[in-house]
Amino acid sequence: MKQLEILITIVFASINLLSQNVTISGYVKNSDSYENLINATVRIEKTDQAVFTNEFGFYSLKIKKNDTVKIIASYIGFQPVEKSIIANSNKTIDFLLTENNNIDSIIVSPVETINQTKEVGSHILELKQIKALPSLGGEKDIIKAIQLLPGVQFGNEGSNGMFVRGGNQDENLILLDDVPLYNVNHLGGFVSAFNPSAINSIKIIKGGFPAKYGGRLSSIIDVRMFEGNQNKIVYDFSISPITSNFSVNGPIKKHKTTFMLSARTFYLGTFMRFITLFNDYSIGYNFYDLNFKLTHQINNKNTLSFSFYKGNDRTIVKLNEFFIDLNNRGYVKTNWGNSLFAIKWNKIINSNLFVNTTLAHTKYQYNNYIDFKSNIDTSTYKINLITNIQDLFLNSDFEYFVGQNLKMNFGFATKLLRFQPVYTTYFYNTNDFLLDTTYQNSPILALDNSIYAEINFTILKIFSFKTGLRFNDYYTEKENFPFWEPRILFLIKTSKNTSIKTSYSQTQQNVHLISGNSASMPMDIWATSNSIIHPSNSKQATIGFYSDFFDKKIEMSAEAYYKTSTNLVTFKEGATYLSVAADWTDKLETNGNGKSYGIEFFIEKKQGKTTGWISYTYSKTTRQFENINFGKEFYFKYDRRHNLNIVLTQKITKNITLSSTWVYGSGYPYTLPIARYNIDKEVFKETSAQIIIFSGYNQYRMRDYHRLDLAVNWTKTKNKKTRTISVNIYNVYNRKNPYSYYLKQDKNGAWNIYQQSLFPIIPSISYSIKF
Repeated sequence: MKQLEILITIVFASINLLSQNVTISGYVKNSDSYENLINATVRIEKTDQAVFTNEFGFYSLKIKKNDTVKIIASYIGFQPVEKSIIANSNKTIDFLLTENNNIDSIIVSPVETINQTKEVGSHILELKQIKALPSLGGEKDIIKAIQLLPGVQFGNEGSNGMFVRGGNQDENLILLDDVPLYNVNHLGGFVSAFNPSAINSIKIIKGGFPAKYGGRLSSIIDVRMFEGNQNKIVYDFSISPITSNFSVNGPIKKHKTTFMLSARTFYLGTFMRFITLFNDYSIGYNFYDLNFKLTHQINNKNTLSFSFYKGNDRTIVKLNEFFIDLNNRGYVKTNWGNSLFAIKWNKIINSNLFVNTTLAHTKYQYNNYIDFKSNIDTSTYKINLITNIQDLFLNSDFEYFVGQNLKMNFGFATKLLRFQPVYTTYFYNTNDFLLDTTYQNSPILALDNSIYAEINFTILKIFSFKTGLRFNDYYTEKENFPFWEPRILFLIKTSKNTSIKTSYSQTQQNVHLISGNSASMPMDIWATSNSIIHPSNSKQATIGFYSDFFDKKIEMSAEAYYKTSTNLVTFKEGATYLSVAADWTDKLETNGNGKSYGIEFFIEKKQGKTTGWISYTYSKTTRQFENINFGKEFYFKYDRRHNLNIVLTQKITKNITLSSTWVYGSGYPYTLPIARYNIDKEVFKETSAQIIIFSGYNQYRMRDYHRLDLAVNWTKTKNKKTRTISVNIYNVYNRKNPYSYYLKQDKNGAWNIYQQSLFPIIPSISYSIKF
């Protein structure tokens, strides 16, 4: 390994001799906590030359040799810092930025605006923005903030579903410290697995995917945990009607070793069992999240970190035979959750070359156990269903800053996956009959290898070009699926404040979430590609216009996209998770096709007392399977023609902030019976029967959805303690939005369609203290 490192250094150092530039590199940090600032801007004064820090706060800037320049570092919400240097040799310069608490500039715009970034369909969300937004039950949530962006549908009300540009939930690559999570929902999607107290940054990419990312078709959500304050121990406690949360972070050794520990739990779970104890059945539910991170700086060029996450949900429904005179007894227990750990090594090989290496393991598991016994006929019924997926992987990502206008990214990843599609045990026993059967699908192993390379360069300061190629090879069950994934992006600056960008990317997805047509549940099955289920593929083209105006206080974008998908998978009509089949693949409909296109508008104000954004999406998404809807194309269940979000935050005083969100969406498609026929019992001997006739698949539309939420946040700092009280009102005008529709017979025997709604107006209050 040491010899390889020396060889790489020699090769790239030789290339660098061809340039007459010197390199200024280092980190941009928070002056209070010494936390690295991700996506901070470092630029040369009075020029267009600027770079962003990477996901570890590192930057590298090329300057013409012997020039005297002024370098400025800036970051959203912080005061810029300037340093004058003479570029006579390569230098390491770190910037310490101080948080800006000026009421008239609560968010300082980055120097490199949306029209200058060499990305398409990407958004960076700030924790300050998320914590100020209204929330259901006072629970601030990252995923619900992402749902307010263009091109993202939220699925059913109250859920954390993300359906990006016509894709399904499993088509989102959700990363926590570079490690994928397979399920990010608590409370049936009411709360996500991301605890804001443990999170440092959030970024979503919907198109023009960088070559380093692979394995999903629709989006990348890159979430990174705090490393911890390097100067002092910081405590943070909060409580809402839903959860209680405690976190602590700080130095073990100042400016050398830091830690972060955060724990969150659903504290009402214990009371649920007690409150329902005297009903026919009692219900218990609990979830928790545990985040931990340890970071150690070996020297100025080497940093090691260890990340850990564990999240779990547990429900129990039990018949209360001790308190109610019942003839039956039994219970249902359900557990599901994620766990991950990662060891990361960040190394600055030289001022031009940065590498991050990750060794990690991640796992998602679902377990459902039912135990029922009748005291009438002494029959016993038991079922145990288990499904899980886990990865063990190693990857290295290199960044090489070749010259002032040229940068290279390259790397590799190797991953070993283990699937347990469905392991089901049935036990049924009566006086006359005994059934004891196990439907065991043996664990499936898969090997996923990939390499990539990408170059990013600028010509004449007006034309930028980024192109990459990713090769993925997936091997499982004696089947091999190689695939080339080209990625390309063009940027043309049409003026100082405007640009046009276009991108094209191909992606492959080797794992599939098998979901029915109902709301997504944690028992959904993660399946591997094989001879029956081939990897899904997608092609997406995007073109956009981008601009900033009023001295970069307002940014605007308009993007149009067209996306096609092949080899999609779903359940066969009538099949469910518990359907008995000799092989789990017998339940599936394969070789589906998808098509989605749309246009997205986004305008955002980042400076001043009033900030926020408006996003609008027009889109259309369809699916087609050979044996569904008679092989005809039908609307995807989360196809929404119009989607509008308005987000506003008003700084009233230094201590009081008012925020609001208004969301509107046209109705989702659904299927309902249109007729039913009674068949005379003489035809069927002693039984009568009904034939139900359905409409075309997803032919009808729900009512439009709209909702207004408000929040007021009071923040006060005294004796080095910061207290925040947040009052939230969800669904202010009590709109009865559709969740689902069903048929019900009235007293006259007529069948009518009824709407089911979930959440009326819900006020809540939460409290937090940080010291």
